[in-house]
Amino acid sequence: MLFEQQAQKQYELGEYELVILDKYGQRINIIITLKNKNTGETIKFYSGWMVYPDGRIDLATPYGRK
Repeated sequence: MLFEQQAQKQYELGEYELVILDKYGQRINIIITLKNKNTGETIKFYSGWMVYPDGRIDLATPYGRK
């Protein structure tokens, strides 16, 4: 999925915001950029992810804020 691929690339490049670290793991925000297929308008929004000890990220909140 384009959304997840973009997030993984941003994470690997260090382009994310640290949010909360607790007993469940580290949460991060990643800005995702998508193009509206009807209007061609570019939309950017925050998505929330959980980082696991093995370096894997998992989508926690698909939409955070614009």
